[in-house]
Amino acid sequence: MTCLMISKTDGNCKSFAGDEQEELSNQAVCLDPVYDVLWGYNPRSQEIHCYNVMISEAQDLQKIDSGYCNIFSPELAMPTRLGCQATRSHCALHILGCLDTLTVANQLKFSVSEESREKAAINKVYSKEDFTVVNRFESHGGGWGYSGHSVEAIRFMCDTDVLLGGLGLFGGRGGYLGRIKLYELGLEGGDNEGDGELLAETDETQFVCGAREKYAMLFDEPVQIHANFWYVAWARISGPSSDCGANGLGTVHTEDSVVFKFKSSRKSNNGTDINAGQIPQLLYKLPRRDSQTISRKTDQMDTAHILSTEFAHIVTPKSLEALLKLLEYSWSALHATVPTASGFKGEQEEVLSDLQRIVFISRACLRLLRTYVADVYPDGAMNLNNKKKISQESTELAECIGDARDLLRRILAEDLQTLKLRASLTEHQSMRRYRQMREAVLHECHTTFRTCFHAFYPTGHLKWWCLCDLLCQTDPIIKRRGNIPQNSHNVQGVSRLLAAVMEAMCHPAVKLTAIMPINCEPETEAVLRRHSMSIDDNTNAMARIGETHRYPVLASHMTCRMEEDSVPATPHITFKEVLDRLLMIVSVPVRQVLSKETPTFPNALVANTCALLATIIGELAATAMGLEMDINVSSRPMLVTPNRFMRCSNTYQWNTGAGSPDGIAFSVDKPGIVMAGICVYGGSGTYEFEVTVLKEEVCLNFSFYCAQKQG
Repeated sequence: MTCLMISKTDGNCKSFAGDEQEELSNQAVCLDPVYDVLWGYNPRSQEIHCYNVMISEAQDLQKIDSGYCNIFSPELAMPTRLGCQATRSHCALHILGCLDTLTVANQLKFSVSEESREKAAINKVYSKEDFTVVNRFESHGGGWGYSGHSVEAIRFMCDTDVLLGGLGLFGGRGGYLGRIKLYELGLEGGDNEGDGELLAETDETQFVCGAREKYAMLFDEPVQIHANFWYVAWARISGPSSDCGANGLGTVHTEDSVVFKFKSSRKSNNGTDINAGQIPQLLYKLPRRDSQTISRKTDQMDTAHILSTEFAHIVTPKSLEALLKLLEYSWSALHATVPTASGFKGEQEEVLSDLQRIVFISRACLRLLRTYVADVYPDGAMNLNNKKKISQESTELAECIGDARDLLRRILAEDLQTLKLRASLTEHQSMRRYRQMREAVLHECHTTFRTCFHAFYPTGHLKWWCLCDLLCQTDPIIKRRGNIPQNSHNVQGVSRLLAAVMEAMCHPAVKLTAIMPINCEPETEAVLRRHSMSIDDNTNAMARIGETHRYPVLASHMTCRMEEDSVPATPHITFKEVLDRLLMIVSVPVRQVLSKETPTFPNALVANTCALLATIIGELAATAMGLEMDINVSSRPMLVTPNRFMRCSNTYQWNTGAGSPDGIAFSVDKPGIVMAGICVYGGSGTYEFEVTVLKEEVCLNFSFYCAQKQG
């Protein structure tokens, strides 16, 4: 074996020998007095490791992205011992980690495996045949009478973990009314019988059984019986006198190699003891070998509740305001802690540890923000079968969305003093670690801004204004000397924000030719711009003048913000001027590389600009060729994949009779792809097809007819 675990409660041992087990033979280990973790110290490497039995169940989440939280880590975990104190900030950090974990797990479609087992167990009805019987008497007697307050009880224990299903009771003289209970006394219950803890009980039940027979009275669910723990089997019976047992046994060995021991109980007041009386049988069964080990009593004190998606998605204006304040605080703290040429001020590891917590707070807030925004204002790129409920919008929610947009714009466009960081990057290692943490937050902010772009700029006019405004801010960057741009003070910040906007505008739900005034005179552009104030290109890809917005309060609020913050000359920029700027962003880096100069624009901006230009050209080409279709779920032209077969055979015939299914698996390497249908082979005659598209547990059905004449 690789590892041996010994329970401090009852001394039970369990060994582990798998390859996934940690080798602890070369470490000094000890249990934490407050947290349920094991600490190990390796004297050779002088490293300290923290082991948590629950972390192994969450490894899949950690493998996807190391930025996701680990609520079992010492920084986020809460004490499990009673009476332990924790700081307010520690509790708040743990709650944030739980919300983040629950949200990410729901997005990744993680489920709790125990949920289905519990539901199956609830619906199961047990009978006597499901259990093994333990008889504690060797012979029978008769004439056991009952009064209104008589109680039968017996103590017992076993040397193996079992599941107790119920008790066997004597009858034999007619009808009886019975009720049973089970108490747990603990490890010391054999020497000192206390009141015990009630584990299970039944309602009063009428039963009838023949002479020298036993009636099996069962609990609703089998009760976990722990090895070496003492219990009290309790019964109250009313009715005529019944059979009874005689020559009781103190120890019983079963065929399953389980040893049961019995003792008299002081709860019994009707004469039942170890030698004679009622409760002749215990009905038990062994746990399945493939089931999890029965948890100890100390583990049962904390009940695990399965949390639903709605629990973490209760969105209110106050919750959004609190989330934005927390995000603003964490970003300000990260941005203020810039290392110098000699590193951080104070203890290096202590400052880096604090920064890691700040980075986690920032990333968790950003993930929760995009989830909350999507819940309040779902993206318009939804198919007709999507019945996602749209919440009632309000002015307070719209103001929160506007505040979120302004905060994310400020984070992405922040002046991060990159020149200073690059100059001192080789002087101290902490500079590189700080830059990695900062880039992780900016990447999360980029994803959040792109995901929430449909709510930040809900109309086509707002999207066009946003692009024009940012391109106008690049004028100082694009000013040329011999067609080579000059570096501005904050070129990286403007480029980050512009790259996020361009990537969002390449989404299939956005129709660029409806947003951009292509091939229009300036006067015509002004007219179209006024009409497009109410156009919602998220609701319908082919939005037309006069349509009302699906979120009128949000659109009105965002438009007012745009009019307050915009530069007067910004909205009057023409499409030709926008196109010139886009082509400049794409062409300038090529010239700089040929001249062996450092590129001015980051790679992300150049790549997204190329994607935006390609999307515009694709829409124009589709319109010119008549391939564009009015589809609510996408504004992109209808495309067809190349034939997956090299050639078509005219000699072989494909049998399609008797409902024979044909299937093929496929995948795509880009997000936002919308599937409109499939192509099938036909021939002479008429065919009826039924197409099913499967993705995990999602099934889409299509039925159609195909008719083709010979030749």
